[in-house]
Amino acid sequence: MKIKDIARIITTPNCWIRNSFTDSAWDKELNAILDAHNFFPHSNCRIKLYEVEIWIENYPYAFGGKGLYGRVPSRTTVFRLHDILVWHGILK
Repeated sequence: MKIKDIARIITTPNCWIRNSFTDSAWDKELNAILDAHNFFPHSNCRIKLYEVEIWIENYPYAFGGKGLYGRVPSRTTVFRLHDILVWHGILK
């Protein structure tokens, strides 16, 4: 983890408590999908990356979870996903 990622986590108190445990396998899979940047809005609460539905509500508590009750990626990946979705205009 880079220093800037650690600083962002420390200075963002609302990401300190999460709804689920971090799933490292999902974290790696989501990062690979994000590298391809192939995603589509699916509903107000989810986006579809390839054939995978990802929860994009409750930022940052449950944000980035696979499916409805999936485990969440690392905080760094949550920030990356959020930044990409804001940049593409999917989130505000």
